[in-house]
Amino acid sequence: MTNPSLPMRLLLFLTFVLIIPAFGKAQVTIGLKGGGTIATVNETPTLANITETGTISGLTGGVFLEFGEGLAVFRPEVLFQQRGYDYTLANIDSTFLEQFNYLDIPVTLRLRLGKPKFRIYLEGGASLGFVLDGIRRASANGNSVETDLLANGLMGPNDGESRGYDLAGIVGGGLEFKLGPGRLSFGGRYNVDLNDLYDFKDQSAPPDWREVKWRSFDFTVGYGFTLDFF
Repeated sequence: MTNPSLPMRLLLFLTFVLIIPAFGKAQVTIGLKGGGTIATVNETPTLANITETGTISGLTGGVFLEFGEGLAVFRPEVLFQQRGYDYTLANIDSTFLEQFNYLDIPVTLRLRLGKPKFRIYLEGGASLGFVLDGIRRASANGNSVETDLLANGLMGPNDGESRGYDLAGIVGGGLEFKLGPGRLSFGGRYNVDLNDLYDFKDQSAPPDWREVKWRSFDFTVGYGFTLDFF
């Protein structure tokens, strides 16, 4: 597995840049969120006979914190998230699916517009995700065979292994409502991967290799309680 120290340093740098103004606030919000994902890749692993690619839907959910109140808040999260894509090959009567489960740590700066009872928000930031597991499923005639991607990498003579982490950029927005003692939120995010999904370690990638990067949308519902410390 590739050493994740560089993306970890980038995420920590972003965290400290965003957290400095946030800790000047007296309020912290803690909550839960969950929903669905729709993911695919910008390119497929370089196989000459790929004829079609598609999206895969999955689940996402976890916990979040918000530091601050008012216009701008700093928001770290810890999420379980599924990402994947499917494809077909010429002259093979099968469909193929690749799906990964991630532990994601998004860090965003959220800008709010409106009054506490109803707000519109925009957000942006970065996310560092660690692969928990991954499979490739080949299906034909009602039967399927699964391969562990973390152990077996790509098909073909120039195999690469699935990278153990992903660094992504995030943009999104949504709505927040005051509901009971806390706030209910509905949001959407677009995630753009910044590194190749696969790692060839010490060997060179195939000459015509095009980096495989995730593109995904998340749609979630969340609820949080605000705690006043001062």
